[in-house]
Amino acid sequence: MRIILFLILLLAVLLIIALSDEIISKKSKGVILVVLVLIFGGVYFFSQSAQNSQNESTELLLAFEQGKSLKCGAVEVNASNFNFEYGTQSFVAKKDAKAFAGQIIAIKDCEIKE
Repeated sequence: MRIILFLILLLAVLLIIALSDEIISKKSKGVILVVLVLIFGGVYFFSQSAQNSQNESTELLLAFEQGKSLKCGAVEVNASNFNFEYGTQSFVAKKDAKAFAGQIIAIKDCEIKE
């Protein structure tokens, strides 16, 4: 994804530079280029942040599925008391776990218990 963004940015920059100064002034070209770089930079960092968040969630889910306990605030989440719901990316208490009845805990609020 990053390579595609970079190639699109490069193509846009080359197209703007190639335009005649009679069509767009040098000052306007500079402003357009700065705006394009800022937009593509924002998209890149947003994409990178989303990817990092996804990697963290995947790591937590893998640990949960391997039978490890997760620390989610004051609650210890494990496979004997919770199920993972993929649609909501959260842990939902099992019906058998009366102590955790009705609890839903987002995976982003958890960390691997050491």
